Amino acid sequence: MADSRLSLPAPSAEGAPSLDVAAKVIAGRYEVIGLLGVGGMGAVYKVLDRHLDEIVALKMLKREIADSPGIAERFRREVKLARRVTHPNVARTFDLGESDGERFLTMELIEGEALSTVIAREGQLPLGRVVDLVGSICAALDAAHAAGVVHRDLKPDNVMLSPGPPPRVVITDFGIARGQEAGAASRTAVPVGTPAYMAPEQVEASPDIDGRADIYALGAMIFELLTGHLPFEADSVFAIAAMRLTQPPPDPRIFRPDLPEPVALLVQRCMARKPSDRPASAREIASRFAGLTLPAAEAILQPEVRAPAVATEPGQKTVAVLPFRNAGTAEDDYLVDGLTDDLIDTLSMTPGLRVRPRGVVMQFKNGTDPRQIGRDLAVQVVVDGTVRTAAESIRVSARVLSVEDGFQIWAKRFEGARADVLRIGDEASRAIADALAVRKPTRAAIMTDPVAVDLYLRGRHEYLKFWSLANERAVDLLKAARDRAPEDPLIMAGYAAALSRQFGMANSAERSENARMAAEEAIRMAPQLAEAHVALANVKLHDPDPTGVVVSLGRALALAPLSPDAHELRTRILSEVASPREAIEAAQRTLQLEPRFAHLTYDVIARANVMLGEWDLESYGEPPPDPDTASVYWIMAARFAMWKSDRETAIIIRDRVEGAAIASRPLVSMLTRFVVDRTFDDEERARMHERGTSPKLTKRIRCFWHQLTAELRLYLGEDALDSVKAAVDLGLFDRAWMDHCPLLEPLRQRPEFKLLSKEVTVRAMRILTDLRGGEATLAS
Repeated sequence: MADSRLSLPAPSAEGAPSLDVAAKVIAGRYEVIGLLGVGGMGAVYKVLDRHLDEIVALKMLKREIADSPGIAERFRREVKLARRVTHPNVARTFDLGESDGERFLTMELIEGEALSTVIAREGQLPLGRVVDLVGSICAALDAAHAAGVVHRDLKPDNVMLSPGPPPRVVITDFGIARGQEAGAASRTAVPVGTPAYMAPEQVEASPDIDGRADIYALGAMIFELLTGHLPFEADSVFAIAAMRLTQPPPDPRIFRPDLPEPVALLVQRCMARKPSDRPASAREIASRFAGLTLPAAEAILQPEVRAPAVATEPGQKTVAVLPFRNAGTAEDDYLVDGLTDDLIDTLSMTPGLRVRPRGVVMQFKNGTDPRQIGRDLAVQVVVDGTVRTAAESIRVSARVLSVEDGFQIWAKRFEGARADVLRIGDEASRAIADALAVRKPTRAAIMTDPVAVDLYLRGRHEYLKFWSLANERAVDLLKAARDRAPEDPLIMAGYAAALSRQFGMANSAERSENARMAAEEAIRMAPQLAEAHVALANVKLHDPDPTGVVVSLGRALALAPLSPDAHELRTRILSEVASPREAIEAAQRTLQLEPRFAHLTYDVIARANVMLGEWDLESYGEPPPDPDTASVYWIMAARFAMWKSDRETAIIIRDRVEGAAIASRPLVSMLTRFVVDRTFDDEERARMHERGTSPKLTKRIRCFWHQLTAELRLYLGEDALDSVKAAVDLGLFDRAWMDHCPLLEPLRQRPEFKLLSKEVTVRAMRILTDLRGGEATLAS
């Protein structure tokens, strides 16, 4: 017998679902196909009505709403009311049902996109298009009001644009509508609606709600369609609600000055504080809009300055992929992490989904309640699962849960060879996209060579540790994978990314050229791979080619907005071209995306704090246990002690590093010896000069050695202007260093330095402007 309601299956011994389930069935009749969205009343699912063999929408009401006293009778009456409304611009309401204590509504499923999505994508719309939309919406409202039904929650999310045929503008969610007959208004004592569009009488929970509340919401929608802005904007829903009680409706010409006066006045009249001051009917509004002389307004149809779209599209589903559990041995952690990362990356690039980054979910790695984690992360859906490996096989159990009601939307068990782990991730991501009713992700072909797969995953695991020794292990592993599968774009992109990282190797110029060729080959094979574009951006950083860096980085972020690699590179660039405060904020955001990039704490955040005069060894914290990351920690600490001319701190660093198992000990020892003993002998100078002029090193690395030489010389009280000039001649754009490094203070009043500083600032501002996608100011 079919399940009577959606529910979580009992976990298996591995802690994941024990059943292979493609769908669940509600009330023995409605088979769940996917999640359409989550709103104030509950979650909405796309379901198959098995009795009628039709696809419909099913809204599962929130338990707190469904359990309210008298709610069953109220919704029964209101569904009867909604069924009175039969109009092409109204989505039909079918039935109110109950299954094991859960109440739900079934409605006509409208395929298409919500009006809110259009506003988010396009901002303000041409006046002619707004006139057409308003005409259709008014026709739907007029039919509803004529039938004695008030919508009460009219908003762009509840207006669907169906491509047809024929094309339709359809108002949905009349299932929570209210009748206008006597006594109907008193059935609830709390506000019902969405704060951004609620009429003042709804905010006050007035018992006298009629069709003029919908007129108010329509006015707010027209305001948004014309301007790209909500009429009232504030930090909280309470503030927004209060503003409409205390302030007059705003004039849309604030945002769109050339809007015809009759249009602006009509919008304000729709949003009048008193219902009696609003138009008497939707038909009147449609008539007034239809009477507009559009040719006279053509100049404003495509304004030069369009209101920017909001960052998160309404209608997107928010998802958290929880770290998959390893039911095998610790040696397989790289495999489990690789699968989790692959799912997050693929779903992040799936249109219609907004996926929480890995760094945010990692804090819940040992959590036991997926729904509670989902609530803590403020997402609608969580994905979790378990991985168990044997000698040559792998078994993955995965599921998708609705946070709102705990329903399991999808679950499946995958089995195969270890080499199938990426294929399993790809199949799972496509099935998850199906279950969430969004477009399936596109990605490069999945590698099939089992040895290449294992080498790739091990290489990526080392790559994410971000330091020279780990990165060299990554290069070796990924090169071996590339040699086995030279036509695989994932492997080629990973190899290019590892090669493009430069830690001052003696052959960095040759290595950078090899990274360029690998990145360009990966892009040729699979242009959609963000990792390949990040690798190419890293190569261009070492040319240096600032414009090329920003272009490649922009492509990577467009393809994968949450790519940790892209944000890490962007943060390092910002640390040189932006203010120290902005660099700190960027580093903190990147660390939220990927906590494994701990080096940013030392080479970006600590550097910025020194520039702000807010750094000392105590505030720096203890060195990380990982010897690779500890190398960054101690190198930067020694350099900052020199910046501050702090001999006592240098002695502490020297003593603590002595005998420590870190790769950077020789360089740290040199720097601390220099600060403590104030010695910079001819041999060391010659070695530094060679590094600054060697054609075997990239220009950026040579530039760094000139910067470090300048610092050493300035610490001794020497004139180091020629070392600074050598760095600038190689393409230096480190404006933050020029403006804030304490050791450069003796040079800053010299005319020659001012000219060099201006040259660096111009370069930096060009990069900063491009990174921000707009104009940057010198005050940044």
